Amino acid sequence: MTMLATRVESSSLLKELGYDYYSYVEPAIKPEHSDKRFLDILPQLEVLGKSSIAYKPLYTHQVESYQALCSGKNLILRSGTGSGKTEAWLLYTLSRRVPTLAVYPTLALANDQIRRISEYAKALNLKVEVIDALRRDQLIKEYGRSKLRSHLTSRDIIVTNPAFLLHEVKKMSTSAKGALLDGFLNRAQLIVLDEIDFYGPREIALLLAMLEILSMTCEQKFQLAALTATIENPEELASFFTKVTKKETSIIHGPPFRVENRLYVVLSRDLRS
Repeated sequence: MTMLATRVESSSLLKELGYDYYSYVEPAIKPEHSDKRFLDILPQLEVLGKSSIAYKPLYTHQVESYQALCSGKNLILRSGTGSGKTEAWLLYTLSRRVPTLAVYPTLALANDQIRRISEYAKALNLKVEVIDALRRDQLIKEYGRSKLRSHLTSRDIIVTNPAFLLHEVKKMSTSAKGALLDGFLNRAQLIVLDEIDFYGPREIALLLAMLEILSMTCEQKFQLAALTATIENPEELASFFTKVTKKETSIIHGPPFRVENRLYVVLSRDLRS
């Protein structure tokens, strides 16, 4: 027989034990839902099942981000952890089949995002590749350098990190034949910078310099999207995006997802007189 655990309120327990305490309740925050579901924009996600994201309502900031990208604008989405920032740009990429380069600070810390990207893309028969220096060496052994370049060029979404992108941008500046991503970057229509608040000032400067170089050398005129939880001055980044791409930039704010938090400060019985 299975015994169900009974939830015990900390305040009740502390009172029962005779402790004095201070308490503070931080209320839960949930982003505002829209009247659209993922399925309404991406009906192919139905194959993921009834309990999947396909049947869940979109957050308002996800819909606004999707609409901004569909109208040809750049995007800066400032929203907290757990608020579906990855899905915000994926709606556009997947529904319009937009060749997209997604740049994460480190691929090791982006496992969850990569899993979701791959899962959704598979449902739409789109091709994803994740590549950094280590993965490149593995793929060269598998395909050979020439075939790997063709393989990468044919992908719909490529996920990488700044170090590998810098290596490729340098190669493109000296010899297009030496860059594995040259073919893909020349057809990319969206470049996404996730977790942009992760970078320090020097890293940001280098990343933005790479975008500027790509805007001058790539055949396709791409859009830019930056995802952040805490960036303090999105207007400055928006101005840079607009200057580089000659496209308007939308700044969209979305609240974070946060469960209710309860804080108790327990006082020893001899602390109060």
